[in-house]
Amino acid sequence: MHQMIRYILVGALNVTIDFIVLNTSLLFFELSLFWATFFGFAAGGILGYFLHSRWTFQYDTTGKEALKLSHFLLVAGIGLIITEAIVHLCTNQLGIYYNYSKTIAIIASVAWAYSASKWWVFRKTHEPQI
Repeated sequence: MHQMIRYILVGALNVTIDFIVLNTSLLFFELSLFWATFFGFAAGGILGYFLHSRWTFQYDTTGKEALKLSHFLLVAGIGLIITEAIVHLCTNQLGIYYNYSKTIAIIASVAWAYSASKWWVFRKTHEPQI
């Protein structure tokens, strides 16, 4: 239960960073929705990797940093595809305001990322691999 609470706290910080970068990219730098979404996701994701590995899952990455980072990047890449697809569909096809579209995307990508992180990326060596 503590792990889930930590995941939610770190996730809330990641989402805050994500939305700040998304909106700053759109409103001040006038980037496209695609790139603003990408940079927001990346900013939250980078912070998330370090906080989740060390605090949420309390995973000792000593000697395994490159392997774990590559696993995390694969999970994040899939999460980015999910996020971009949902934001594009909801905003450009359905006419939903981009912050609402991003919220919908976050719910879907968080479900994916938590499951993949817990059972694959930061799985303890004594836990069975799924």
